[in-house]
Amino acid sequence: MTAKLKRLILVRQTGINLSPTRTDFVFRNLTSEDTSLLGPLMFEAYKGTIDDEGQTLEESLVEAGDTLKGKYGKIIWPASFIAMDKEIAAAATVVTDYVKTGPLLAFVLTSPSYQKRGLGTKLIELTLNGLAKAGIKQLRLVVTELNENALRLYIKLGFAIESIKE
Repeated sequence: MTAKLKRLILVRQTGINLSPTRTDFVFRNLTSEDTSLLGPLMFEAYKGTIDDEGQTLEESLVEAGDTLKGKYGKIIWPASFIAMDKEIAAAATVVTDYVKTGPLLAFVLTSPSYQKRGLGTKLIELTLNGLAKAGIKQLRLVVTELNENALRLYIKLGFAIESIKE
């Protein structure tokens, strides 16, 4: 039997100074029509990671569609973004108004072929500013404790551990 992984709940105040504008990707707000982009990105981003639950591409498309329809709370559209490389979804953030926590960074997704290029950082910065412009003061997220790369990114961006979920 595999030990259940702990999940860390992190919190941060919104608003941040943006890093320089990138011209190699198009950053735009996510829309309700983006399931066909978000599903494959979700599949690729989780595949082979500590958070991989063995979902198929088809299941990831369903999860993306359900997420955009409110499965984890109403989407906060002004704070949810996607980074496009021509027609390819390279990375995305999805923020929801989750009933248990309030604003929740439900997903930070980066395709493996686009990792280590600063896309996660840029998208989270855009997300934090989108929330601040909407008058939202805090953002929470949940991360698996063994997801060291994600945890390092979140700490670098000013998130702090609020609690541990067993």
